[in-house]
Amino acid sequence: MRVPAAPLALAAAATGCINLKQMPPDQPCKEAGYAIASRIFDCTADGDLANATYERFEEEYACVLWDLEEEPDPYGSNVEKDLFHCSLTIGAMECEQVLACGEDLDCFLSTSPACGLVVTYADGSALSSGGGADSGSGR
Repeated sequence: MRVPAAPLALAAAATGCINLKQMPPDQPCKEAGYAIASRIFDCTADGDLANATYERFEEEYACVLWDLEEEPDPYGSNVEKDLFHCSLTIGAMECEQVLACGEDLDCFLSTSPACGLVVTYADGSALSSGGGADSGSGR
């Protein structure tokens, strides 16, 4: 089983143990993908499905790159919290919600408006809005 390694940046971000300005620019996006794969694995015990879903995430979506040293707070808010809200929300999904989303990545990415801050479709277009884990809506 090759489930992505436990993301250290997410745990450290939640506890405030690292300087987020030094994180890789794609870290918040990768954390969203890891969270999806992790919840799928936790709720289905299917490592192959979790890995395949993460690989699809990498193929179908692109990461919005954030260099907090260059752009410390482009929105005038606490963007560091917002950047990880997507992965935290996905990581907190109940198994019922995860199973309702199934393999619909848009469903997972619609659980937080912050997902649009860190993820786009591979062609660069913005994520679809609305839907959520209860609807299983897609693109």
